[in-house]
Amino acid sequence: DGFDGMGGVLAWCELPNGSDKAITMKFDQGDTWVRTISPGQRGILYRNVFAHEAGHGHGMPHINGPVALLNPFYNEKIFTLQPADKDMLLELGYAKPTAPTTPTTPVGKTRIVLEFLGDVPLPTVTKE
Repeated sequence: DGFDGMGGVLAWCELPNGSDKAITMKFDQGDTWVRTISPGQRGILYRNVFAHEAGHGHGMPHINGPVALLNPFYNEKIFTLQPADKDMLLELGYAKPTAPTTPTTPVGKTRIVLEFLGDVPLPTVTKE
């Protein structure tokens, strides 16, 4: 599955192969997953990695350089789309830019809204 235990590869997301409509997302169970980080606590915030992998599930590649949700390196402070991510979505044709007060209009693809309301549950470990 490409996992390496603590650190390194945290998770991956695989797009459907054409005959399968399910997106597969897996998390490395060798890492310590947490919902929140308290002072002195260590761990990887599940919702941050989930949001990053969900971006891949919608066809977004890694974004190198700027601060971005799709940056290849984990950042505990980023769990929502950043300006560079939104620019990438525009490049991929998910929406066209409009005035800030006007909702975006889908262009050829489905509009994506990724929201986290309240606590995001930790993943359930299943044996395959």
